[in-house]
Amino acid sequence: MLMNIYKLISILLIIQLVSILKSPIIFSQQLHKAEVLNSSQREEVKNLIKSFIRNNPELIVESVQKMREKNQNQISNTRKKNIKKYKKLIFHDPQTPIIGNPNGDITIVEFFDYNCGYCKSSLKVIKKLLEEDTNIRVVLKELPILAPSSEFAARVALASWIYNKPLYEKLHSSFMSMSGKLSRKRIMRVVKSFGISEKLIKKEMFSDPINKILANNKLLARELGISGTPGFIIDTKVIPGAVNLSTFKKLISEIRSK
Repeated sequence: MLMNIYKLISILLIIQLVSILKSPIIFSQQLHKAEVLNSSQREEVKNLIKSFIRNNPELIVESVQKMREKNQNQISNTRKKNIKKYKKLIFHDPQTPIIGNPNGDITIVEFFDYNCGYCKSSLKVIKKLLEEDTNIRVVLKELPILAPSSEFAARVALASWIYNKPLYEKLHSSFMSMSGKLSRKRIMRVVKSFGISEKLIKKEMFSDPINKILANNKLLARELGISGTPGFIIDTKVIPGAVNLSTFKKLISEIRSK
């Protein structure tokens, strides 16, 4: 019991250290009073705290770990709250491209950029997953943040989705398989190779529906704390960064077993 009280006091002292060092007044709302220390007393308190920290470094580590856990829990709770808030826009936006089984019992949402190397690797994992499990739908959220050519490619791909949905997956795979940084010339070369009307694509790619899709994707990324690509959502989990095949399988198994 005495040790717990001692630890509590020590943690409170550490938290108030900054105030003590900056001001001669120690604020203590718990005691409902303030004590004024002279310079000698302040120095003594500083030395006591420094000595305590040196002799009990594990308490600092423990406090930092607990603060990190608290922050992570807050982030996780905020993400879950926003997934619920934007559920329809995340999982069931009719304007958002889908690959896999449209009626699958598991939905994976991916935020990606065509210039992202990890996104290119992730496509291989997604394709393998869809080959092995035919009851998965994948929602593809274009999040062009790495270069101007990323947005150009995203707009071209989305225009193909609106123009002819089956063509989207072909363009998507082609853009993702291209090595190096994309350019407008390389992008339009791919478009031509599929016999897609360049004139129609250019007309559609800057339309209001595509502007809205990209704006919504940026909104969702911000609200869900996705600051880079790739970023995945599966059930109520937000997973930043690339995910390997075994992790996807494990998560899917956990969801289906609920």
